[in-house]
Amino acid sequence: REMPRKAAGSAEPLRRGLRGKQTEIEAAIATRDVAELRRLALSEFGLLNSRLRQQAWPILLNADHLVDPNFKEHVGLHRETNQVQLDINRSFFRYPAGISSDERGGLRAELTAVVDAVLCSDDQLFYYQGYHELAGVLLLVSHSQAQAAALLGQLSACHLRYPPRALSSEELFCCHVFVEKVLVVMVVLVLVCVVVVVV
Repeated sequence: REMPRKAAGSAEPLRRGLRGKQTEIEAAIATRDVAELRRLALSEFGLLNSRLRQQAWPILLNADHLVDPNFKEHVGLHRETNQVQLDINRSFFRYPAGISSDERGGLRAELTAVVDAVLCSDDQLFYYQGYHELAGVLLLVSHSQAQAAALLGQLSACHLRYPPRALSSEELFCCHVFVEKVLVVMVVLVLVCVVVVVV
């Protein structure tokens, strides 16, 4: 969240408050206090900056012991390889600001390796819209492909496993019925609006 603009006289108390919060975050990182880090992350201004996030996220996700310098050994083809590449080719246009096309290409290559390694490591994981964006944020904050892969792998296994999966035929049928009912209701509402306007 962006810090609010304050009048000149009220900026100093805000700075003191943020310095105090930074000290709290650093202490929680040093003691690996997950509950305190979670509380601080959810409070106003979150974890404040990328340096602190880089240290706190592995602790919050219990992923620091999962960092594998040889993570690229898992990179290979998977069922979503083509879609991942199409999406990543459209990434890093708006951020980080001021990077050259060569730097953008390098970041895309790093991001591809991170996403492919995670998806190849567990065939129960599915790629879905926005997954590469999440991976991109992890990569930019961690400044390490191996750490980004560990964070993404842990997030995918523990928090994102169920939404990114194939739907069963029964679930697809239920979705179809639901969408059909919504469309019927929308058509009825449009017809009512037309009748009201005509009358």
